[in-house]
Amino acid sequence: SCVRNVGCIVSDSPLKVVDGPRYEIDFEDLERRCSDPSAKVLLFCNPHNPAGRVWTRKELETVADIARRHGLTIVSDEIHCEITAPGVSYIPMATVTPCVALGSPSKAFNIAGLQMAFIATEDAAKRSAIDEAINMLEINMVNPFGPVAAQAAYSPEGAEWLDAVNAYIWDNYLLLRDTIGGEFPVFELEGTYLAWIDCRSFDIPSARLEEELLRRERVWVNAASMYGGEGYLRVNLAIPRPLLTEGLTRLLSGLQSLKNAP
Repeated sequence: SCVRNVGCIVSDSPLKVVDGPRYEIDFEDLERRCSDPSAKVLLFCNPHNPAGRVWTRKELETVADIARRHGLTIVSDEIHCEITAPGVSYIPMATVTPCVALGSPSKAFNIAGLQMAFIATEDAAKRSAIDEAINMLEINMVNPFGPVAAQAAYSPEGAEWLDAVNAYIWDNYLLLRDTIGGEFPVFELEGTYLAWIDCRSFDIPSARLEEELLRRERVWVNAASMYGGEGYLRVNLAIPRPLLTEGLTRLLSGLQSLKNAP
Protein backbone atom coordinates (compact mmCIF):
# COMPACT_ATOMS: atom_id res chain seq x y z
CA SER A 1 0.00 0.00 0.00
CA CYS A 2 2.93 2.37 0.68
CA VAL A 3 4.16 1.82 -2.89
CA ARG A 4 0.73 2.48 -4.34
CA ASN A 5 0.21 5.55 -2.14
CA VAL A 6 3.19 7.31 -3.73
CA GLY A 7 1.89 6.59 -7.22
CA CYS A 8 4.06 3.60 -8.08
CA ILE A 9 3.16 0.09 -9.29
CA VAL A 10 4.18 -3.18 -7.62
CA SER A 11 5.53 -5.97 -9.82
CA ASP A 12 6.03 -9.09 -7.66
CA SER A 13 8.60 -11.74 -8.54
CA PRO A 14 7.48 -14.94 -6.73
CA LEU A 15 10.11 -17.23 -5.22
CA LYS A 16 10.41 -20.88 -6.31
CA VAL A 17 9.82 -23.84 -3.97
CA VAL A 18 12.54 -26.50 -4.24
CA ASP A 19 13.30 -29.70 -2.34
CA GLY A 20 13.96 -29.22 1.34
CA PRO A 21 11.47 -27.63 1.25
CA ARG A 22 13.09 -24.23 0.78
CA TYR A 23 12.78 -21.20 -1.45
CA GLU A 24 15.04 -19.93 -4.21
CA ILE A 25 14.93 -16.77 -6.31
CA ASP A 26 13.46 -17.16 -9.79
CA PHE A 27 16.20 -15.19 -11.55
CA GLU A 28 14.56 -15.55 -14.97
CA ASP A 29 11.38 -13.93 -13.73
CA LEU A 30 13.30 -11.29 -11.79
CA GLU A 31 15.33 -10.40 -14.89
CA ARG A 32 12.15 -10.10 -16.96
CA ARG A 33 10.52 -7.75 -14.48
CA CYS A 34 13.63 -5.63 -14.00
CA SER A 35 14.01 -5.24 -17.76
CA ASP A 36 10.68 -3.39 -17.91
CA PRO A 37 11.57 0.24 -18.80
CA SER A 38 9.18 1.49 -16.10
CA ALA A 39 11.05 -0.41 -13.35
CA LYS A 40 13.15 1.92 -11.19
CA VAL A 41 13.55 0.28 -7.76
CA LEU A 42 14.20 -3.31 -6.72
CA LEU A 43 12.79 -3.94 -3.24
CA PHE A 44 14.70 -6.85 -1.71
CA CYS A 45 14.33 -8.73 1.58
CA ASN A 46 17.43 -10.20 3.29
CA PRO A 47 16.86 -12.27 5.40
CA HIS A 48 13.56 -13.04 3.78
CA ASN A 49 10.27 -12.84 5.66
CA PRO A 50 8.32 -15.13 5.48
CA ALA A 51 10.52 -17.58 3.50
CA GLY A 52 13.22 -17.79 6.20
CA ARG A 53 16.07 -17.60 3.67
CA VAL A 54 19.39 -15.87 4.32
CA TRP A 55 20.66 -15.28 0.80
CA THR A 56 24.16 -16.46 -0.14
CA ARG A 57 26.78 -14.14 -1.59
CA LYS A 58 26.33 -15.77 -5.01
CA GLU A 59 22.57 -15.12 -4.89
CA LEU A 60 23.13 -11.52 -3.81
CA GLU A 61 25.67 -11.01 -6.61
CA THR A 62 23.20 -12.30 -9.19
CA VAL A 63 20.49 -9.94 -7.91
CA ALA A 64 22.99 -7.06 -7.95
CA ASP A 65 24.06 -7.88 -11.53
CA ILE A 66 20.42 -7.85 -12.71
CA ALA A 67 19.73 -4.52 -11.02
CA ARG A 68 22.95 -3.02 -12.39
CA ARG A 69 22.25 -4.10 -15.98
CA HIS A 70 18.83 -2.48 -15.91
CA GLY A 71 19.72 0.62 -13.92
CA LEU A 72 17.62 -0.15 -10.84
CA THR A 73 18.26 1.10 -7.31
CA ILE A 74 18.26 -1.75 -4.78
CA VAL A 75 16.43 -1.03 -1.52
CA SER A 76 17.32 -3.89 0.81
CA ASP A 77 15.13 -4.56 3.84
CA GLU A 78 17.47 -6.22 6.35
CA ILE A 79 15.45 -5.79 9.52
CA HIS A 80 15.77 -9.48 10.51
CA CYS A 81 19.54 -9.60 9.92
CA GLU A 82 20.51 -10.41 13.53
CA ILE A 83 18.39 -13.57 13.73
CA THR A 84 20.23 -16.44 11.99
CA ALA A 85 20.37 -20.21 12.38
CA PRO A 86 23.55 -22.00 13.56
CA GLY A 87 26.19 -22.04 10.84
CA VAL A 88 24.38 -19.49 8.66
CA SER A 89 26.07 -16.16 7.88
CA TYR A 90 24.09 -13.06 6.99
CA ILE A 91 25.72 -10.99 4.23
CA PRO A 92 24.67 -7.34 3.91
CA MET A 93 23.68 -6.38 0.37
CA ALA A 94 25.81 -3.25 0.76
CA THR A 95 28.95 -5.43 0.89
CA VAL A 96 28.05 -6.73 -2.58
CA THR A 97 26.83 -3.59 -4.35
CA PRO A 98 25.89 0.02 -3.55
CA CYS A 99 22.29 0.09 -2.32
CA VAL A 100 19.90 1.66 0.17
CA ALA A 101 19.79 -0.54 3.28
CA LEU A 102 16.98 -0.53 5.83
CA GLY A 103 17.50 -1.79 9.36
CA SER A 104 16.30 -1.58 12.94
CA PRO A 105 16.92 -3.17 16.33
CA SER A 106 13.14 -3.60 16.65
CA LYS A 107 12.87 -7.25 15.53
CA ALA A 108 15.84 -8.90 17.23
CA PHE A 109 15.53 -6.92 20.46
CA ASN A 110 11.72 -6.75 20.60
CA ILE A 111 11.52 -2.96 20.77
CA ALA A 112 9.28 -2.26 17.76
CA GLY A 113 7.08 -0.06 19.96
CA LEU A 114 9.93 2.44 20.24
CA GLN A 115 9.77 3.00 16.45
CA MET A 116 13.51 3.26 15.95
CA ALA A 117 14.99 2.43 12.54
CA PHE A 118 17.70 3.58 10.15
CA ILE A 119 18.35 4.01 6.43
CA ALA A 120 21.94 3.73 5.17
CA THR A 121 23.51 4.47 1.79
CA GLU A 122 26.93 5.64 0.65
CA ASP A 123 25.35 7.71 -2.14
CA ALA A 124 25.23 11.34 -1.00
CA ALA A 125 22.53 12.33 -3.51
CA LYS A 126 20.28 9.47 -2.37
CA ARG A 127 20.89 10.39 1.29
CA SER A 128 19.81 13.95 0.57
CA ALA A 129 16.65 12.78 -1.24
CA ILE A 130 15.82 10.37 1.60
CA ASP A 131 16.34 13.10 4.18
CA GLU A 132 14.03 15.42 2.28
CA ALA A 133 11.35 12.72 1.97
CA ILE A 134 11.30 11.68 5.62
CA ASN A 135 11.13 15.31 6.70
CA MET A 136 8.31 16.05 4.27
CA LEU A 137 6.37 13.02 5.55
CA GLU A 138 7.20 13.94 9.17
CA ILE A 139 8.53 10.49 10.03
CA ASN A 140 11.93 11.84 11.11
CA MET A 141 11.11 12.55 14.76
CA VAL A 142 11.85 9.72 17.20
CA ASN A 143 10.85 9.49 20.84
CA PRO A 144 13.70 9.97 23.37
CA PHE A 145 13.74 6.30 24.41
CA GLY A 146 14.47 4.98 20.89
CA PRO A 147 18.12 6.08 20.50
CA VAL A 148 18.99 4.95 24.05
CA ALA A 149 17.43 1.53 23.43
CA ALA A 150 19.28 1.20 20.11
CA GLN A 151 22.59 1.98 21.81
CA ALA A 152 21.88 -0.66 24.44
CA ALA A 153 20.89 -3.21 21.79
CA TYR A 154 24.08 -2.70 19.78
CA SER A 155 26.37 -2.94 22.83
CA PRO A 156 28.56 -5.91 23.84
CA GLU A 157 25.92 -6.85 26.41
CA GLY A 158 23.27 -6.73 23.69
CA ALA A 159 25.38 -9.02 21.50
CA GLU A 160 25.70 -11.54 24.32
CA TRP A 161 21.95 -11.47 24.89
CA LEU A 162 21.32 -11.86 21.15
CA ASP A 163 23.49 -15.00 20.98
CA ALA A 164 21.32 -16.57 23.67
CA VAL A 165 18.12 -15.52 21.86
CA ASN A 166 19.32 -17.04 18.58
CA ALA A 167 20.05 -20.35 20.31
CA TYR A 168 16.63 -20.30 21.99
CA ILE A 169 14.79 -19.57 18.74
CA TRP A 170 16.65 -22.34 16.94
CA ASP A 171 15.60 -24.83 19.62
CA ASN A 172 12.03 -23.57 19.23
CA TYR A 173 12.28 -24.23 15.50
CA LEU A 174 13.52 -27.78 16.11
CA LEU A 175 10.57 -28.33 18.45
CA LEU A 176 8.14 -27.11 15.79
CA ARG A 177 9.77 -29.26 13.12
CA ASP A 178 9.68 -32.35 15.35
CA THR A 179 6.05 -31.72 16.33
CA ILE A 180 4.56 -30.71 12.98
CA GLY A 181 7.06 -31.84 10.35
CA GLY A 182 6.04 -35.50 10.31
CA GLU A 183 2.65 -34.60 8.82
CA PHE A 184 3.02 -31.11 7.40
CA PRO A 185 6.28 -30.06 5.70
CA VAL A 186 8.17 -27.31 7.52
CA PHE A 187 10.46 -25.12 5.43
CA GLU A 188 14.16 -24.91 6.26
CA LEU A 189 14.82 -21.94 8.53
CA GLU A 190 18.04 -19.99 7.92
CA GLY A 191 17.00 -16.65 9.41
CA THR A 192 14.21 -14.74 11.18
CA TYR A 193 12.09 -16.19 14.01
CA LEU A 194 9.25 -17.10 11.64
CA ALA A 195 8.55 -20.65 10.48
CA TRP A 196 6.70 -21.46 7.24
CA ILE A 197 4.47 -24.54 7.10
CA ASP A 198 3.31 -26.17 3.86
CA CYS A 199 -0.47 -26.68 4.00
CA ARG A 200 -1.10 -27.05 0.29
CA SER A 201 -2.56 -30.51 0.90
CA PHE A 202 -5.68 -28.79 2.29
CA ASP A 203 -8.37 -27.99 -0.21
CA ILE A 204 -9.27 -24.73 1.53
CA PRO A 205 -7.70 -21.24 1.41
CA SER A 206 -5.02 -20.52 4.02
CA ALA A 207 -7.09 -17.61 5.37
CA ARG A 208 -9.84 -20.10 6.12
CA LEU A 209 -7.28 -22.37 7.83
CA GLU A 210 -6.23 -19.44 10.00
CA GLU A 211 -9.85 -18.74 10.96
CA GLU A 212 -10.66 -22.38 11.70
CA LEU A 213 -7.55 -22.91 13.86
CA LEU A 214 -8.44 -19.82 15.87
CA ARG A 215 -12.04 -20.90 16.27
CA ARG A 216 -11.44 -24.58 17.02
CA GLU A 217 -8.17 -24.53 18.98
CA ARG A 218 -7.71 -20.88 20.05
CA VAL A 219 -4.33 -20.79 18.34
CA TRP A 220 -3.59 -17.90 15.99
CA VAL A 221 -1.11 -18.12 13.11
CA ASN A 222 -0.69 -16.08 9.92
CA ALA A 223 -2.19 -17.16 6.59
CA ALA A 224 -0.04 -17.02 3.47
CA SER A 225 -2.59 -14.75 1.80
CA MET A 226 -1.27 -11.97 4.04
CA TYR A 227 2.00 -12.21 2.06
CA GLY A 228 0.50 -12.53 -1.39
CA GLY A 229 0.64 -16.34 -1.51
CA GLU A 230 -1.59 -19.30 -0.82
CA GLY A 231 -1.34 -22.72 0.84
CA TYR A 232 0.98 -21.90 3.75
CA LEU A 233 0.91 -20.81 7.39
CA ARG A 234 3.46 -18.72 9.29
CA VAL A 235 4.30 -19.39 12.94
CA ASN A 236 6.10 -16.94 15.24
CA LEU A 237 8.84 -18.77 17.19
CA ALA A 238 9.89 -15.81 19.36
CA ILE A 239 7.89 -16.92 22.40
CA PRO A 240 8.65 -18.84 25.63
CA ARG A 241 8.93 -22.58 25.02
CA PRO A 242 6.05 -23.61 27.32
CA LEU A 243 3.67 -21.38 25.31
CA LEU A 244 5.08 -22.70 22.04
CA THR A 245 4.69 -26.31 23.20
CA GLU A 246 1.03 -25.73 24.04
CA GLY A 247 0.45 -23.80 20.84
CA LEU A 248 2.00 -26.52 18.69
CA THR A 249 -0.13 -29.18 20.36
CA ARG A 250 -3.25 -27.16 19.51
CA LEU A 251 -1.97 -26.39 16.01
CA LEU A 252 -1.29 -30.04 15.19
CA SER A 253 -4.66 -31.10 16.63
CA GLY A 254 -6.45 -28.45 14.60
CA LEU A 255 -4.67 -29.29 11.35
CA GLN A 256 -5.33 -33.02 11.81
CA SER A 257 -9.02 -32.51 12.50
CA LEU A 258 -9.39 -30.20 9.52
CA LYS A 259 -7.58 -32.62 7.24
CA ASN A 260 -9.79 -35.52 8.35
CA ALA A 261 -13.03 -33.53 8.20
CA PRO A 262 -15.53 -34.72 5.57
